[in-house]
Parts: sequence; C-alpha cells; structure tokens
Amino acid sequence: MAQEVHMKAIAAVLFDFGNVLGKFNHLKACTTLANLTGGSLTGEEVRANLFAETGLATQFERGVLDLRSFMRSVCSEIGIMPFDDMTDFSRVWGDIFTDAGALPILKGLKSFVHVGILSNTDPIHWSYIERMPVMQHFDLEKHVTLSFEVGMRKPEPGIYLEAANRLGFSPREIVYIDDIGANVKAARALGFHAECFNATEQTATELTDILSTYGLVSTALA
Repeated sequence: MAQEVHMKAIAAVLFDFGNVLGKFNHLKACTTLANLTGGSLTGEEVRANLFAETGLATQFERGVLDLRSFMRSVCSEIGIMPFDDMTDFSRVWGDIFTDAGALPILKGLKSFVHVGILSNTDPIHWSYIERMPVMQHFDLEKHVTLSFEVGMRKPEPGIYLEAANRLGFSPREIVYIDDIGANVKAARALGFHAECFNATEQTATELTDILSTYGLVSTALA
C-alpha cells in the first residue's frame, strides 16, 4: 500500500552528484598541490584548510570567487607561486571524478520520472562533471541546480527550494538522494522524501533498492 501511495505521489528524483552519481577524490588534487610546497604541507593539511566551513573551496562553491581569484588565493594560502596557465590549475583541481555506475539505474527509471541534480560544486568541478557519461540523462539547462550559480549551499533551505522549482514539482513530489546525512535531514525538514546513499560505501544495487521502495524503477532493473 505504501508503495502505491509513493507511485502516485512521486514525480521526480533529485540527485546529489558527488558520491551518488559519481565518485570524487579531493585528496588527489590537494596532494598534487601539497607536493608543490616542497614538503611543507601534506595533502590532508591542504584539504583541511581549503574545505573548512569558511575555506577557499567553500567560497568557490558559493560563487564568491571567480576562477582566477580562486587559483591565486589557493596558491597564496599554501605558499606556492600562481599557475601561469589556468588550464594546468583546472586540470589539477578538477580531474578528481570517476564513474559510480549509476547510468543503468537512471535508464531503468520508469518513464514518468523526472530527474534533476542539486550539487554543492564549483565551475571547475562542474566542467568535468558535465562531460561524464551519466550526465547524458539530465537536462543540464533546466533541471540542474548548482551552488556556485545560485549563491547558496546545502544544507541551506533556499537551494533545495530552488531545485524543486526548477524541476517544477513540490518537495513532497520529489525523492532527494544525498551522501551526507545533514543534507538529507535538511531536505526532509522541507517536505522532500530524502534518502542517504554513499557510492563509496554502498553498491549501485542498494541505490536501485532505495528507488524501488518508491515504485520508481522498472521491474527488469529491480
């Protein structure tokens, strides 16, 4: 009976990207940057600095810094010379993503299901993400809500409501999937059906199972 109610009520699935649709490794970029310091910093130290609540990476995700300002600020923060070529810096910062095997799941969603993305991300990371095969299943013009574009980050309520508005459905008609518990909790407080899934710890089958409980997956895939 619960599944029947879900099938009638749910119209869309809103996905976080990182560690849901794709995996990422911030430490890879931070270790490369740390190596340029001549050993004065470790990758873990660079990551802790840049990804602190008020760190430069967080500001970049909020859209406060443009690309060149971010690059120069990062280099100054860790004590290295600025990159001469933004392409080189972008490659170091952005080439951290790998596939999480979610494309078959997206293809297996029932035909009535709309999909969107809600992500705390920055313009460099997004330039890598949007080229990944899994992204072919999304309308990147209409149904994607990115923190650096809207000036908000999860778990701030406004960014969830903006994502729902872009999808064209109320929170109660949307299932939201995120790998961070605090983000899931914030979504539920706004009326979303929200579930936690982490592709680094769980299998694609487990994501299928989550979506199946809402009646959103075709019988063949389930």
